Amino acid sequence: MYKVISLILFILVYKFSYSETIIRFSHVVSVDSPKGIAVEKFKTELEKISSGRLKVLIYPEGTLFDDIPVIEALKKNIVQMAAPSFSKFSDKIRDFQVFDIPFLFNNIKDIHNFYNSKAISILNRETENFGLKILDFWDNDFKHITCSKRLIKKPEDLKGLKVRTMGSNILNAQFKIVGAMPYTYPFGSLKHILEEGLIDCQENTFNNIYSQKLYNSQKYLTVSSHGYLGYAVVISKKFWESLSGEEKKLIMEALKKTTAYERELAQRKNFTDFFRLSHNSNLYVYKLSEEEKVYWITFFKRHKNLFLNYLSSEMAKEIQEMGLY
Repeated sequence: MYKVISLILFILVYKFSYSETIIRFSHVVSVDSPKGIAVEKFKTELEKISSGRLKVLIYPEGTLFDDIPVIEALKKNIVQMAAPSFSKFSDKIRDFQVFDIPFLFNNIKDIHNFYNSKAISILNRETENFGLKILDFWDNDFKHITCSKRLIKKPEDLKGLKVRTMGSNILNAQFKIVGAMPYTYPFGSLKHILEEGLIDCQENTFNNIYSQKLYNSQKYLTVSSHGYLGYAVVISKKFWESLSGEEKKLIMEALKKTTAYERELAQRKNFTDFFRLSHNSNLYVYKLSEEEKVYWITFFKRHKNLFLNYLSSEMAKEIQEMGLY
């Protein structure tokens, strides 16, 4: 009898010690996009170094949640991790809109320097107060404008056109001031609404334009680099606080490797996909001249105060002190 009890206790202890911790990771893009590939790499890395004790279940292409509802789902610990684009946080955490300000950043180096700035400390605090924790930032690239109606050479060319946005106040304001009509639609429905002619134009990275085959329903691509599209890798704060110190360490170790890989992959894929769009699609690709680019920058910076008013006073002050705006 004693041996039977001892065996049962041993089995229970063994099972408890080696039980799996499930991490549900939800995202909306295709599995072959930089983010989709990175999530798979994160899964592989984490399950390897944890010997399978931390298991990642991936739900791609919005199979569980779109980028906006997933934020509430994370807060409630229905899913544990996600990597929404910055603008999708705007209704809950307003300062994520800082990334949506047109021409705030000149290049990818500016973006990465910003990730290490005091502004991110502000964002970290606001995100944790909401119930999430930022673990890292992933890249996509700078956005450009495609259109089915006409070639966009200057901001005013967008006047009267319907433009799909990701929904933040700053993104919508960006198009309203040029006389365009912004409409918010989920990423998963973007290809369909363009094919149906419900929307005339949209802004996106080369990779998203190519991988989603948006070139089939658009005629013109303006290489504007007017805004940045990146992702915050976030985890449910409730879930994070339930983890042991060792589990947290393993997650961050796997994520560090994944982030370095994802950033390099994003740049490579966008470079390759720009070549494909330029040579293997029906899009007319137009690159702004230096003079035209200066005009775009000057045009939007005239509306600086409008954009800054959508941020907290603390964040607005910080980016001004950094000399970004």
